Amino acid sequence: MAEKKSRIQIVEDEMIVASDIKSCLCSMGYEVTCISDTGEDAVEQAARYKPNLVLMDIKLKGGMDGISAAGLIRERCRIPVVYLTANMDMALLERAKRTEPFGYLVKPFEEHELMSTIETAMYRHRMETRLLESEQRFRRLVENAADAFYVCNSEGNLVDVNAAACDALGYSCQELLSMKVSDINPEMTQERIAALLEQTTEQEGPVTLRGRHTGKNSTSFPIEVRITTFISEGRPLLLALARDVSEHERLVSELREAIRKVNTLKSIVPLCVLKKNLTSAGAIEEGIRAHHDTVMNSGVCPECLNAFKRDLSHNTGGNRTGKNSGRKAYSSSRSDPQDPSQLQLPSRDF
Repeated sequence: MAEKKSRIQIVEDEMIVASDIKSCLCSMGYEVTCISDTGEDAVEQAARYKPNLVLMDIKLKGGMDGISAAGLIRERCRIPVVYLTANMDMALLERAKRTEPFGYLVKPFEEHELMSTIETAMYRHRMETRLLESEQRFRRLVENAADAFYVCNSEGNLVDVNAAACDALGYSCQELLSMKVSDINPEMTQERIAALLEQTTEQEGPVTLRGRHTGKNSTSFPIEVRITTFISEGRPLLLALARDVSEHERLVSELREAIRKVNTLKSIVPLCVLKKNLTSAGAIEEGIRAHHDTVMNSGVCPECLNAFKRDLSHNTGGNRTGKNSGRKAYSSSRSDPQDPSQLQLPSRDF
């Protein structure tokens, strides 16, 4: 007995057979929505009652056979169909396969065969529905993603892209799907793709790469791409999420330039300012080298030299005797009064 009462439509032009099938279904706990004896009525009633499954006889009276009716029901209503037939030749089988049926029952059949076929068909339909819904959710996420989404096969052909990829490169979706990955990234040769397929299959997690993409207008921009592998219809495919990092690289470049300027400023040490608080050039150099790799060059800055000249002029301007004695004191303490680095600066409060 079925755990949950499911609704089933019967399409059979032999009323005795249709009544027999209905009795079996009701005894197994299913609900029969209706019995149709033509293909046209089957399509109409399926759209009206929305059954969980249709049992479809292939050979029906009227202008539409069961295969044509099943194709329309599958297309319009997404309802699973199980074919009923007394004989199946190869031509009918090929036609039936194109409608993607969920099973076949060859008349006459046993009750347990009917039940197992129905349950298997409905379970498969539920799984396909969940998969389809999952794919639709994934597609919505991909289409709304800010990053460019690319899927390529082992030959390097692009087989899927999203809107962000089209916007980034300036191509339409149809244009990109007629191109190879190497058309937008010359480094992605077929050999490189084969190596990435092998690498991403063997390791856990995606591979992150840096590269450049070239758009329709031949402009190139830096990208960071995360690559992984998945299997579709038995074939390995590469999935890549690419992000334009132009702005990131610009900010990094600006930061490096700012750091360079700061380091340059840190290298400019006002020796004379330090000397006002230190007793000797040796002490100055020792203090600076303890905190910085500045190259030292002893000397006197223009500010202090001018201050020295003002003091010298002030001290010698009104007193000749003082002037001569000052010169004597100066010349006795330094051998070269013209060399600023040899000057003995007077004590001053700055």
